Amino acid sequence: MLKSLNMFQFLIGRLKSNIFVIRYFIFRFQFLIGRLKSIEKELTKAAYI
Repeated sequence: MLKSLNMFQFLIGRLKSNIFVIRYFIFRFQFLIGRLKSIEKELTKAAYI
């Protein structure tokens, strides 16, 4: 019983750290998309001039 409880806590710990990593990657990805969009805006401005 104790062994399965420890396993359960271990899995929850792994899940929490994975959620942190996933959120970090989502944040980085959104940041990259924002950068690409701003670069695209700059390019369209430059094209009009």
